[in-house]
Amino acid sequence: MKRIFIALSFLFIALSAFTCDESITNPCGDSDWLNAELQKMRRNKAGKGLIEQYRYKDQLAISITDCNGCADAMTVVYDCAGQELCKFGGIAGFNTCPDFVGEAIFVGVIYRSR
Repeated sequence: MKRIFIALSFLFIALSAFTCDESITNPCGDSDWLNAELQKMRRNKAGKGLIEQYRYKDQLAISITDCNGCADAMTVVYDCAGQELCKFGGIAGFNTCPDFVGEAIFVGVIYRSR
């Protein structure tokens, strides 16, 4: 019985490590706009926010989705200066960067809400 308790405790601790909602890193350095987006997503406890890092057109690109997995969710892609590069999705079906899926190289997840 003691072994089962220890095994379950270890499993719980190990799985808890993968549900952290903290930012791994801010790839844009001390970027005010990205820090503000991170704080906004952390405050939204019911949200499904997702911030990812890509290489797109030879530059760092930050993809922000406020409601990942939601119908008609909007994804906006920014450069490190916070300038919008393009957007896709939303109820209007925006797609100002049709080559993003084929051209962007996924680097990693910066933030994912639980």
